[in-house]
Amino acid sequence: MNELMIKRPKDTTATLIPNEFLDKYMPRASGEFVKVYLYFLRYALCLDSGVSLATAADTFCMTENDILRALKYWEKEGLLRLYMENGSLTGIELCAISAGNVAEVKTAAATLANAAAQQAATAAPTYAAAQQAASAQAYATAQRVAAAAPTYAAAQQAATATLANAAAQQAAAAAPTYAAAQQAASAQAYAGGQKNTPNMYNGVPAYTMEDIQNFRKYNDGEQLFFVIQQYLGKPLGPTDINTIVYFSEQLHFPSDLIEYLFEYCVSNNHYSIHYIEKTALGWASEGIDTVAKARSHCTYYNKTSFDILKAFGITNRNPAKGELEYIRRWTREYGFPLPIILEACRRTIEATHAPNFAYAESILKKWYEKNVGSMDDIKKLDLEHDKKRQEAAQTESGNPTYVNSFAKKGTPAPGKQKARSNKFHNFEQRTYDYSELEQTLLNKARKQAEAPTGGK
Repeated sequence: MNELMIKRPKDTTATLIPNEFLDKYMPRASGEFVKVYLYFLRYALCLDSGVSLATAADTFCMTENDILRALKYWEKEGLLRLYMENGSLTGIELCAISAGNVAEVKTAAATLANAAAQQAATAAPTYAAAQQAASAQAYATAQRVAAAAPTYAAAQQAATATLANAAAQQAAAAAPTYAAAQQAASAQAYAGGQKNTPNMYNGVPAYTMEDIQNFRKYNDGEQLFFVIQQYLGKPLGPTDINTIVYFSEQLHFPSDLIEYLFEYCVSNNHYSIHYIEKTALGWASEGIDTVAKARSHCTYYNKTSFDILKAFGITNRNPAKGELEYIRRWTREYGFPLPIILEACRRTIEATHAPNFAYAESILKKWYEKNVGSMDDIKKLDLEHDKKRQEAAQTESGNPTYVNSFAKKGTPAPGKQKARSNKFHNFEQRTYDYSELEQTLLNKARKQAEAPTGGK
C-alpha cells in the first residue's frame, strides 16, 4: 500500500479543533467518521508519519473501504480534498474551517440560481435565448454566492458549472417549442433519477446520516443496534449500520426479523456482515418476512438436512448446494416424510458403502412413481420384490422345459449366461462333474479299506 501525502493548513503548528467543527460538523456526522477525520488531522502535522489507508484501518479495526468512505464524506462536507490517481487515493488536503459552511453555501447557491433561471426563462422568447440568459444569470449568481465561502475553489467547482446547467434545464421547461420541452423533460427525469438513487457501497445503498437518524428514531433502530452489538460482541461500524438499514429499507424486514437474523447467524458461528447479508437475501428470495416464517425455514433446514447428513454418516459440516437441491426435491416435490428418506439413505449405504445422493434419488424416485407414502408401502413393495425373485429362481432351477427351451435356441438360460471372452477368459474352461468325482473318491477309499493289509 502506497503511503499518502497529507498537506496541512498554513500557519498551523498544533492539532487544534475549531469550535465550528465541534458545533456544526461533529453532531451530524457518524462517530466513526469523526474519528477518521481527527486521525488524519493529527497526522497532517507529521509529514514523515507514513500514514496510509492500511494504517488507519488497523488503528480503528475497520476496513480500508470504511476509511475511504469516511474521507469521501468529509470531502462532500468541504473539510478536505482527496487526490486520486488511477482509481487509488494518493493524497489528502485538509481545508481550513471557518464560520462559513460550505455545504450551506452550496444549498444557497442552488436556490438562488434556480430562482434566477426561472426569472430569466420567463422573459426569454425562444429556447436559445432562454438557455443563454439562464446560464449567464445562474453563473453570475453562483459566482456571487460562492465568493462568500472560505474554500472558494471547492464551492466554485461544486456550484458554478453544475448550477448553470441546471438553470438552463429549468429554463428550457418554459420554452414554447416542442424540442425544447422534450429536452428539458429528459434532463429533468435524469436529474430526478440521479437524486433519488443513493450511492452504492459494495452493492448496498450508502445511506446518509439523515436516513440513519430517521431509522434510529422511527424504527426502534437504537434498541436494535444495541441488541445486535451484543450478538456480535463488538461496536457496530459504518458498514454494519448501513447494511442493517438496507435490510429494513430495501428488503422490508421488520426489526424483530432483523434481530432474529443476527441471532441465527451468530448461533451458527457466522459473525461476518457479508455472510449475514447473503443469508438475508436468501430469506427475501424465499418470501420470508416474519420471524415465524424464518423459524420454520431454519428448523426445516437444520433438522431435516442434518438428519439426512447423519444418516449418510456426514457430520461437522453444512449440506452443500447440490445436496440441498436433492433434499428440497425429496421433501417438497416428492412429499416424502423423513422416515422414508432416511430408509432410502440406509439402503444407499448398504449398497454402495458411501454417501451417494444420486443413488438415494434413484430409490426415492421409484418409490414416488409407485405412490409410496408410508413405511408399510415400502414393506409391501419389498414382499412383492422377494416373491418375484423366488419365482424366478424356482423357474430357473426346477423347470427342465424352461431350461431346455433356451438350449434348443442356443441361448443360455437365465442365471447361466456365458462369460464374455476377454484376457481373463480367453481359454477353454475346465468342466468337471463334481458328483462323479466324489463317487470315484468314495469307491477308491472303500477299496483301500477292504483290501487285506500286507504281512497278515
